[in-house]
Amino acid sequence: MNLVYLVAFGAECLEQFKVCLKGLKLCDVDVALITDQNYLDERVNVIRVDTVPNSREQYAFRTGFRDYIQIDSYDRVWYMDCDFLIFGDIFKAHESADGILVSNEPAWTMGHECFSGDLTDYERRLYYNLPAINAGIYSVPRKYFHFFEFYDLQVKALMKRNLFINIPEQMVLNSVYARYQENWLVELMEVGFPEKGVRGDEPVYHFACYQFKDKLKLMQKAWEQRVK
Repeated sequence: MNLVYLVAFGAECLEQFKVCLKGLKLCDVDVALITDQNYLDERVNVIRVDTVPNSREQYAFRTGFRDYIQIDSYDRVWYMDCDFLIFGDIFKAHESADGILVSNEPAWTMGHECFSGDLTDYERRLYYNLPAINAGIYSVPRKYFHFFEFYDLQVKALMKRNLFINIPEQMVLNSVYARYQENWLVELMEVGFPEKGVRGDEPVYHFACYQFKDKLKLMQKAWEQRVK
């Protein structure tokens, strides 16, 4: 069985989640949502938390989710941003995957500043042309559940080293992909990025890179176009 967990702080992010949930409900998965909003849905395990004032603290819920969600009964756990649309059962499609699944962001490489913040100067040059890993979605099989503790500790360490860094969990996921292939098998999966241009048949869309205020309308329009 697969668990998919998401984090939604703020009313607008919750509305994105509701659109994402339309696709999730078509898949055989358990869904958990960590949120500061008042929300109930019979298909969703809602974990209500206090509002936190800034995005840095919100990121901590993405990697520190095991303080709130029990995962021992699952075969694979997925994290997903709320700005996703699900058009096919990607969870079943990847049930035979052996490793950690991540998504690369088209048109960028790991050398870009949005992805390289946890790399040394030498590593930025060494890994410059590797795929840029977008942390909006990743998936971990049971045999690698110990990865979650490592990931959370690395994100918190980076945030302590750099008090101003943004998207720390993405920076660390890129360094994991670059440095630790001998520790964990990390594989790429296909995700469509509408802002970068899509074929129109990708199993999932990720509305990264758009301004936050524009995402909900874009998601709603794309959902209507693909499911009509």
